[in-house]
Amino acid sequence: MRKINQTKTTFYPLVSIIVPVYNAEKYLMRCLDSLVSQTISEKEILCVNDGSTDKSLEILTSYAEKYPFLYVFNQENQGPGAARNIALDNAKGKYIIFCDADDTLESNACFECSMLMEKYNTDIIIFNVNIMEVDRVEISRKKKFGRGEYISIVHPDLEGLLSKKEFSKIAINASIWGYFYRSELVNHFNLRFTNYRAGEDGIFFLSYLIVMQSGYALNKTLYTYYAHKGSLADIAYKKGPWLYRLFSLPKFIFLTLKFSLKNNILFKQLCVFYWMFFYLKSKI
Repeated sequence: MRKINQTKTTFYPLVSIIVPVYNAEKYLMRCLDSLVSQTISEKEILCVNDGSTDKSLEILTSYAEKYPFLYVFNQENQGPGAARNIALDNAKGKYIIFCDADDTLESNACFECSMLMEKYNTDIIIFNVNIMEVDRVEISRKKKFGRGEYISIVHPDLEGLLSKKEFSKIAINASIWGYFYRSELVNHFNLRFTNYRAGEDGIFFLSYLIVMQSGYALNKTLYTYYAHKGSLADIAYKKGPWLYRLFSLPKFIFLTLKFSLKNNILFKQLCVFYWMFFYLKSKI
């Protein structure tokens, strides 16, 4: 791994935006434009080029030359988990948000989430996600809204500060997008991604849920996820959602249990988490 040479002043941002990039030239500029336009000034964007063979690195370098708060790291192809770990090791922000290279953030996302974090001193924020079917014929989610669009919903009645147990009332996706994290918690427990090519985000997220104490549900759509044909998530889902869950479940349980034992997580707290886990999986 090497960092693209940049002469930039050192500062400590409020928010670190992490973006793994692999052969995303078709969508990358759309993503980066949404990130550099974030209304919060205390931000850094950490992009990790994961051995792209298209013009992704060229695009990243051009943005890094233009925006002093955008940093580019370059490594041989190791998968999105390894790419995100490089960014986590270099992130200086008090809070963290993840964005895929083909997705976008609303311009006020980082500002609104950081202000809520500061106000309520909570560990995580969940917000609405607009999910767009781009080039797939079949709609793979239950809730769909015309022309191939569907939304991850935070019900208005649940908006506000929630305990860990109350989080189970929300149909949470075991993905890392759609959430705003506290860096202190991530680093204290040395939370990092596995080297799995699919499902690595779910293990990270579920481990974070074990150690969080409270969260905030925000009834605003701040992220757009573009579901493309041939993506890792699409391939995994096509194997059959129930088959995929069946084979992924032991992996999730083993790794989260290992994480809990390593960090001396209380047994009662772990039981609450697994109750949440099975409840949430039945909802997705």
